[in-house]
Amino acid sequence: MGAKVLNGIDATRLQAHFGTTKFHAIIFNFPNVASRMPIYGRNPNHILARKFLSSAAGQLVRGGLVVMTVVDSSFYAGAFGLPAKARFSGFSEPKIHEFKPSRFPGYVHANTLGGQSALTKYRAFSAWVFRLP
Repeated sequence: MGAKVLNGIDATRLQAHFGTTKFHAIIFNFPNVASRMPIYGRNPNHILARKFLSSAAGQLVRGGLVVMTVVDSSFYAGAFGLPAKARFSGFSEPKIHEFKPSRFPGYVHANTLGGQSALTKYRAFSAWVFRLP
């Protein structure tokens, strides 16, 4: 379908890798820093989500979108705080859809800690869609 999958990119500093290149969509599946040690009193995933969305907003064409998949749980909802991050970064109110990995043949998910997949530990996942007005 013409999509390009990249690894090893600092998602909080997209301009450092892509310069002025603009995209119609950026997908970030299951961002997780594998730590719950607070940074400045915040969960590190909270900081990752804020920095990523701010960085992604600068790399999108007008009307472009970001799709971020996350574990659908109260812990992750609090850890990421996505609605507030969307507003902070200039996105419209996010739309939330169910994410079913089984709908994507060949999809593989590896946990960031210990090599186990979150798909074996959790049963519900969401795809958050952020659109740049």
